[in-house]
Parts: sequence; structure tokens; C-alpha cells
Amino acid sequence: MRSYFEPPIDVKNLKFAIKWFCMKASYREATLITAMTVLENLIDSNLSEQDTLILPQKIFEKLRKALSNEIKSQSKDWASGQDERDAYVKELCVRLSELKRRSLMDKIALLAKRWGVDLNGIPDGGIQGAKRARDQVVHRGHYQPTNGSSRDLHDHVLTIREVVVRSCWPLLASREIINPTWTASISQSPAEALLARSARQAIRFFDRLNSIQGQAML
Repeated sequence: MRSYFEPPIDVKNLKFAIKWFCMKASYREATLITAMTVLENLIDSNLSEQDTLILPQKIFEKLRKALSNEIKSQSKDWASGQDERDAYVKELCVRLSELKRRSLMDKIALLAKRWGVDLNGIPDGGIQGAKRARDQVVHRGHYQPTNGSSRDLHDHVLTIREVVVRSCWPLLASREIINPTWTASISQSPAEALLARSARQAIRFFDRLNSIQGQAML
């Protein structure tokens, strides 16, 4: 319990991450979405704006200006009408701002290095595959595996929840207690089960504390 309120690593919005992790879902699609939400919450809350940029803003602005000029120069070959060319240029120039930000994988790797999270044993391409599966569920309403893929939705759920467990564990408990290992063959690893129990206890205590404080202010 002490490690929740006095974590060995300074972490922001841990309560939200824990609540999302412990949220029960009837379908694997929802479980994958909640697990990805935990991961992205931790990244968004604990990496600075500067951490998420590939290049410093001033350098990127010079690059964006050069790319914008090149797009305008090339646009004359894309369409005969000026209005159509202007529409292409506008759409492409708006998307240039996305180039300055690191990918999700880069941000996960940065946070893992900063917190000392061991990602060894996570399948190659597993996190990217799980993200693509989540995006399909969000935008299409269902998961459609790629041709020849042997990984189903449950595999993606296990991958992301394993990453979440390894990321949250140092924040809630001593690493000497248990050494999480890749557990793709079972639905929940011992570390995940213990983390979930500790998280639920911390949430109940935290909510109770908030309730007491609220009553004291009345």
C-alpha cells in the first residue's frame, strides 16, 4: 500500500491506469482497448512534450517549410485544376505535423528504459500487432487478422497486458518479490494476478480516503 502513495518511481496518473487495468470487460475487444488505454495513459502522463518529439520544434519547422515548398512545387503534376491542387497541398501540409512525433513503440521503449522495465520475451512485433488490432476494433468494430497470421485477438490482449504488468509492477512493489516472465500460454501471469489484487486494494483505500476527506469538508 505504501508503494502506491510513495512509489519508488515518480509517476503521474497511476490511479487512472490502475482503474483501467482492473476494469472488467465481457469481450476481448474491450479488454484490448482498456489495456492499450492503460499503456497510452502512462505514456501521455509521464513523458514530456519534448520526450515525444523526434526533432526540436525549431529544427522541425525548417524541415516542414522545406517539405511544404516541395509539395507545392510537385502539385502541378497531380491535377489540372487549381482548386484540386490546392486541396491536395492543404491536406498533405496538415499531415506534416505528424512527422515530428515519435512512434508509439519509440515512446514505450523510452518509458521502459527510464523506469527500468524489462521487455525481453515480448514477441517481435507483438506490440505493433496489438496496436493494429486495437485500431481495427475502434475503427471497424471488429478484428480481422492479416492473411497468414497465427495470432488471434487473445494473443494481442495477453501481449499488451503483459507489457502493462511489467511497466506498473516497479511502481507498486519491490522487484525482488517476483520476476514477471512472458506468459502467452495462460490467461494471467502470477505477476498480473498479484498486481491486480494490489491495485484493487489501493483503489479501494484511495476512494475511501477521498470519501472521508469529502465528509470532513461538509
